[in-house]
Amino acid sequence: MQHLKHLFLLVLLGSLVLAAGEALARQTELDGSPIPGQIYSSYQANWRKYAVFVGEVDGAFAVIPKYDRRLESSRGINTGQAMEKLKVQKEERNGNLTRKRVKYPDRADAEAYSKALPELSVGSYGWVASAEVVKIIDRKQMIVKEVWLVDRPKLRAAYEKDKAKSARENDGEYNKELLNFNYAQRIKMMEQQEDRDEGFERQFRLVGYDTRGLRVGDRWKGLNDEGFQVAVAYWEEPEPEEGESRRRRNDEPRLVLTEVQDVMRKTLSEEDFKKLLGERGMTVAAFVDLVRTVRERDRRNAEERILNAIMPPEVDLDD
Repeated sequence: MQHLKHLFLLVLLGSLVLAAGEALARQTELDGSPIPGQIYSSYQANWRKYAVFVGEVDGAFAVIPKYDRRLESSRGINTGQAMEKLKVQKEERNGNLTRKRVKYPDRADAEAYSKALPELSVGSYGWVASAEVVKIIDRKQMIVKEVWLVDRPKLRAAYEKDKAKSARENDGEYNKELLNFNYAQRIKMMEQQEDRDEGFERQFRLVGYDTRGLRVGDRWKGLNDEGFQVAVAYWEEPEPEEGESRRRRNDEPRLVLTEVQDVMRKTLSEEDFKKLLGERGMTVAAFVDLVRTVRERDRRNAEERILNAIMPPEVDLDD
């Protein structure tokens, strides 16, 4: 009995020593240097708040500051809110009476607006209609180009159908003003994807979608041809092709687009967040100092500024 008691105490002591060792290991910077207790306590109180906006993508970190699993895009509104935002109010006079009339957009237009990827800036997310396959890398990665926010042929067909319907209902003359209002946001998206300055025609590395059965040249429209949701993760410098020197290749940076729901569902660990800080050139101590200083000096904008500090850098291709 005494032997079992000694054995239990040894096991308990060993567990306590192991736990203490793990705790001490956590209280170090990535390079192993110790973090003072007060700084580490502040880190513990803050890192999770920002980690919820971070996902790991192919060994690097994406920060999606407006991510909300209940909303389809970083515009931050649902279809109903989009209809309210896009409505037009007009005053109409009838003799001495003036009344306000409210015109709401077509629901399909409002839905497209609320769902679509707003822009190709790092940290944005939303739905795209399709992309052309340039190269299959592996089962979960491919190079794509010519990303469409709306399907051009489908949009034109729907517009022509509604145009014909309007003409039938108005003695052969379609209501151009109403038709263009009902398609306004989708037309803007088509213009956006065709504007070279917007960058949708460029090549991207798309991560997180099953590539089996796809071929180079396919225009992939997502599962069931319903489009697919992406987040703009970060810029990268493409690796040279086999047999291609860095001097000869086109080394223009490219954006990495990623599937977003699974990426953001995974919880970042404390050590992962330290690695993120390392990617941004920050230590734990520097992060704690950033949080404290910004909250003291600019409380109203502090959270946005802290998230901006851990965002991947933007790249200006015009430089």
